[in-house]
Amino acid sequence: MMFKKGAKLYSYEVVREAGKDVLYVNFLGAPFVPSIADSASVMARTIDMLIEAPNVSRIVFVQQRNYCYDLHQVSLLSEIAQLYVYLIRQEKVLEAKKLATGKCTKYLPQRYDTMRYLVLVLLKQDPIGCYVEAKRILREEKIFARKLPENEKACENAYIRLLEKIVSLLEATKLIKKVKNKLEGYRLGSRELYSEIFRPEILPNFTFTSQKQKNLLILKE
Repeated sequence: MMFKKGAKLYSYEVVREAGKDVLYVNFLGAPFVPSIADSASVMARTIDMLIEAPNVSRIVFVQQRNYCYDLHQVSLLSEIAQLYVYLIRQEKVLEAKKLATGKCTKYLPQRYDTMRYLVLVLLKQDPIGCYVEAKRILREEKIFARKLPENEKACENAYIRLLEKIVSLLEATKLIKKVKNKLEGYRLGSRELYSEIFRPEILPNFTFTSQKQKNLLILKE
């Protein structure tokens, strides 16, 4: 895959190959080897691309070598991308009326920050961490609800139901199902579990090799 001259770092193209859409991402010039398993930012960037190009069957990170993620690995991330879209566009989890009403409006800033962190940040960068954090926050909210006066319990319970739905939707994803029984002792931010799941096939980048050979020939001349 050769990107157009002047293609920006992290730009991408979707190419139709053998009846399937393949997402090629330009990592030429990046100061690191691209890895979904090792890098939260690479994972988040990839999920953003899958939100824009939902029918992709394979992903190739183009650098001095090509890092190719197959259909199974892509499907795990596509499901997270679809969940993100659902939560933002259909559940509208960042809207004030979804987070706090009536006597609970005083909790709106805190709840908005929590939901923003879970959905806008963690879900794309670290879906496993998002699941663990959502469960922790849900436990804390249930404890908090017991201490509230009666006139605040209805809106608190509505917020709890929202958190329960997010936890339930995450649990239904193939990615969380793969790791659910391995979370004992899990530390937020750890990428170890991802390294067991996202293992790209590493292939030579023949375009890069050919260009390098041409440059050597020019130097010899």
